[in-house]
Amino acid sequence: MWSQFWKYTGLYAVLMAAVVPFIIGWIPPNRWVGFRFPGAVQNPELWYEINSIGGILIAIAMANCGSANGVLIWRGNPILKRYLGWVNGSMIVLSFWLVTVEMVALLP
Repeated sequence: MWSQFWKYTGLYAVLMAAVVPFIIGWIPPNRWVGFRFPGAVQNPELWYEINSIGGILIAIAMANCGSANGVLIWRGNPILKRYLGWVNGSMIVLSFWLVTVEMVALLP
């Protein structure tokens, strides 16, 4: 049980650590990584603001997913535990989609 717990919560910890450079503002405007919305690459101020907000939202989403995994592993149904990889993949994709939708709503 504990190896499964650390494997999945470690996945979310890595994903949370991956957005720290965006939150801090270490990633300059580019075409490869970051939240690339129309006009953000040409406007550095907008780029850093969008990526900081997006990074914070992704970190919050990953913390929520990690918490849900902890509960599923600790108290979840054994049948559900067999499909935990699929559940995790779905939660990650859903989180990225929700953050992107929220970011579009925040754009000026």
